[in-house]
Amino acid sequence: SVTEKKSHAPYLKKGATQTFFESRLRDEEDDFDFRMLDADQERRLRRAFAIFDADQSGTISAVEMVQVFRLMGHNPTNAEASEILKALDTNSDGVLEIEEFARVWWQREKLK
Repeated sequence: SVTEKKSHAPYLKKGATQTFFESRLRDEEDDFDFRMLDADQERRLRRAFAIFDADQSGTISAVEMVQVFRLMGHNPTNAEASEILKALDTNSDGVLEIEEFARVWWQREKLK
């Protein structure tokens, strides 16, 4: 029998066709601005970003993303990590700056 290969890791799926990240980032009504955060939220955001930004370069690479996912018990392939990064990287420079990371973080924060 042929095994169907999934394009996204199960923990990233939302619905049948889009990841959580893709669906959230394409919704223009969910634009993020740092002024929306209170002091505690901004502190938590910057702390979360620093965890992903292991080399403290000010950006998050695909390699750094994979390392954090693995710490969280997930095992994305390099291709999956690249796909996630591409969906989040709104300026297409190959890494995530804090503003790009903040957009996703804010969506998760609003769901709490």
